[in-house]
Amino acid sequence: MSIQEFRYTICPVGNSSFLSANREEFLQAAFEKRGVKPTLLQSLPRDQWHVHFDYQDPALFREGGNIPPIWAKSNDADVVLIGLAFLPHRTFLLVRNDSNVDSVEQLRGLRLGVPVNADAIIDFYRATVEHGFETALAARGVAAPGASEKSATVWKQPLRHAA
Repeated sequence: MSIQEFRYTICPVGNSSFLSANREEFLQAAFEKRGVKPTLLQSLPRDQWHVHFDYQDPALFREGGNIPPIWAKSNDADVVLIGLAFLPHRTFLLVRNDSNVDSVEQLRGLRLGVPVNADAIIDFYRATVEHGFETALAARGVAAPGASEKSATVWKQPLRHAA
């Protein structure tokens, strides 16, 4: 089977393609030498971008974070993992300068702000923030009340295509 055309998308997260190639010219030239036409998904009309999240394009190559492929797989998309890179990261919880909170332990029982993007196919900002809170709090032995129920709502959203 020979592939003559494919679409690709690269998340703006710490991955090799975004950090090294960092734009379509590098990939275009490399593939066109072999008679293959790559098309950057984000160069197409916006109504086609949903495949970055839902994987409903058999000619898509996506490199990026793990939230969209996990979500797509949970919705029965045909997702194939061909590589995985672990990027160590730090989680920071910020409070206002005039706050009396100076330690994670002092957050016990307080309400934490979580961004919500109800129009997104996948609210990965919310998922990322909730995971960050859970990780930081757990590292200090502070349980996030109801965190598992809140996180579940991120993964159970019905498939919607953003306009």
